[in-house]
Amino acid sequence: MGEFAELLCALMAERGISGRALAKQVPCHDSMICRYRKGTVTPSARAISKIDQVLNAGGRLSQAAENDRAALKRRAVLATGGGVLAGTMLNALGAGTGDRLSWVMRQPRRINQAAVSALGDVLAAQRRADDVLGCAVIVRPALAQLSAVEDLVRRSGGQVRPTLLDVAQQWARLAGGCAATSPTRMAPKRFMRGRWNGRPSWATGQ
Repeated sequence: MGEFAELLCALMAERGISGRALAKQVPCHDSMICRYRKGTVTPSARAISKIDQVLNAGGRLSQAAENDRAALKRRAVLATGGGVLAGTMLNALGAGTGDRLSWVMRQPRRINQAAVSALGDVLAAQRRADDVLGCAVIVRPALAQLSAVEDLVRRSGGQVRPTLLDVAQQWARLAGGCAATSPTRMAPKRFMRGRWNGRPSWATGQ
């Protein structure tokens, strides 16, 4: 369930409005409201705006939907390897790695040790590529993949979280180092200040 679906459920409960009543005001079929609440269907921009208005959400539902779209893009980057180079590495690691990553991108809160191990395999492949090809080649996929890994950390929990945190911290060091030393200089100041200035909130479990 994404941020939009969670917020929609919370607002409907807070306002005491049923799915049928909300559907009449949108308007749409009440089964669509059910799907929106479960996160199985993403509403149109018009529907999101109307639901936000009906529930007096002050734009929060629209922002939540935008956050979901951004998170989906980040997960797609990781699941497909973050570019041609990283995609080639996933193929070299085997179909099982790609399948596990695709699954966990769809179900981030159900991440397991096998999926964390798959992330570690991709990270190791990125390091080998760095050794052979240099930062200028891997910096873009490494940064894109880090965004997806950060999103996983924020949504994860349970016994695998410490291992996932360790992988994420290693990924941040690799990506940050490449951003700072790459000849292309991928905005290293913004990266270091905004995402890896010591220990970010996700790295401390906050």
